[in-house]
Amino acid sequence: MSVPALPGAPYSLYLVYVGTPLLMRVPPEKSLVDTAVLAARGIVLGLLVGAVGALVTPGSTSMGGGDVRISIPKGEVTINGAPVDGPARKLEETGRPIDRGGGR
Repeated sequence: MSVPALPGAPYSLYLVYVGTPLLMRVPPEKSLVDTAVLAARGIVLGLLVGAVGALVTPGSTSMGGGDVRISIPKGEVTINGAPVDGPARKLEETGRPIDRGGGR
C-alpha cells in the first residue's frame, strides 16, 4: 500500500462498517465481524492477484534488455529484448513521446 493511501484505509473500513447493515442487510450487531471478514477477503484477493500477476509477467525488468523465455508444450520460445533496448533507452532519455505520424 502506498503512503498517500494509508489515511484513507481506516476511513474506507469505517464506511464498510457503516454501510454493511444498510446495503448487505447485515444485522447491526454483526457489522463489525462482517467488516473484518470483508477486509480479510480483500487482502487475500489482493495477494492472489499480485501473485498471479507476478507469475504471468515475463521478467522483472521494466523496459527491454533481457531475454524472455516462454515454455510451451512443444518446446520453448525465446524473445531477445536487446534490439529494443537501445531505442527504448534513447526515447526514455529524451522524455518525448513517440510520434505516430498521424499529425502535421
